[in-house]
This record gives sequence, C-alpha cells and structure tokens, in this order.
Amino acid sequence: MNEPWKKFLVLYTLQLLHLTDFMSIAPLGAVFVSANCIDSGTISTAVAFYSAGALLATCVVSRIRGSLRKTMNVLFFGFIFSQIILYFGVTPASFVFAKTIGGLTGGLMGAMAYSQLSKIEDEKKQGLWNGRIQTVQSIVTVVSVPGSIFMVSFFGSAGFYVGMAFAAVAVMFLFLSTDLMNDTQEKHGGMDWSLLKKHPDVAVTGCLSFLSAFLF
Repeated sequence: MNEPWKKFLVLYTLQLLHLTDFMSIAPLGAVFVSANCIDSGTISTAVAFYSAGALLATCVVSRIRGSLRKTMNVLFFGFIFSQIILYFGVTPASFVFAKTIGGLTGGLMGAMAYSQLSKIEDEKKQGLWNGRIQTVQSIVTVVSVPGSIFMVSFFGSAGFYVGMAFAAVAVMFLFLSTDLMNDTQEKHGGMDWSLLKKHPDVAVTGCLSFLSAFLF
C-alpha cells in the first residue's frame, strides 16, 4: 500500500470511529433505551451536550499552539475513557456525562481528520480525497448501524462500548505509525468570538441546534 492511501485509511477509520459513536445516540438511541435504564429524554440531552462539547473543544483547541500528536493522544485517551465509563454501567447521568466527553473528544477528532486531508498529497488532489472520505457516512449506515444492533443484541451495551474502546486503541496506534501528526499545530483565529459578532447567523444556528435536541 502506498503512503497516500495509508494516510487516507487512517483518517477514514478515525472518521468512522467518531461517527459510529455519535450514531449510538442518534439514530440508535432507541436500542440503548431498551437495553438500559434510560429514557428518550436522556438521549435528547446527550445529543445536545455532545454537540455543545464538540463546539467547546473546537473553540479551545483553535486557540492553542502545540504538537498535533500530543493533541490527538489526549483526544484518543478521552474518547476511550468515555467508552469505559459506559462499559461499567449505563445510567442517565453516566450516559450524558460520557457522551459529553465523546463530543469534546470524538467530535474534534473527526474535524481534525478532515483538516489533515491536505497532507495526503498535493493540493490538486485534495478534492478527490475529500470526496472519498465522504463515503464514510454511507459505510456507517450500511455497516455500523446493523453491526451495532447485532453487538447490543448478543453482547449487551457493554459489549458495544468495550468494542469501541478497543477500536479506538487500534486507530490510535495506526495514527502513531504515520507522519500525519509530526508537525506543529498552528494557532489561528478560526473560532475567534469576534467572528461570531460579524456572522451572528452561525451563533444562532448553533444555539438552535443545541436547543432543538431537547424537543425530541
């Protein structure tokens, strides 16, 4: 396998991992409602806090200059921790808490996967790689959804969460085997609060997305 495809598959599995984690809240929330002592209101709260966690993490990381490798390691360990919490028991409080950590870590991991596409090859082919990574959403639908239902049905929700934890460990080692994270993360103003004043529609859309989660 050549180096560009190796880097791409690492980013692809990272995106698949975080989307599968979010999929366990929606649309598969009903599966976990029936498998644990939680209700649909808890699922709605988890969706809202997952989204809020991802936004907060993006705001914080965008203001930090440091090693991308160290940043990703912190995100991986936080993501694995969120799965371990639910492996030992699912309650309304632990579910919302774990999914908030999942948003802080997994949501940002997915965003950073897209940001690293430019390192695969020259800019002329960046659009091609971006199109290829978009197919992960279809894979989640046709593979992760039935696969997760199977795991919860036969091994319980604990089996699903321990499987996610082991998958995260595997993806983390795959990352360490590439040079995607060897450079320095540049500090930038991409999430500067002043930009929200110039573009209030972004803030309004984000707030409405957060609040609408409590309606379902």
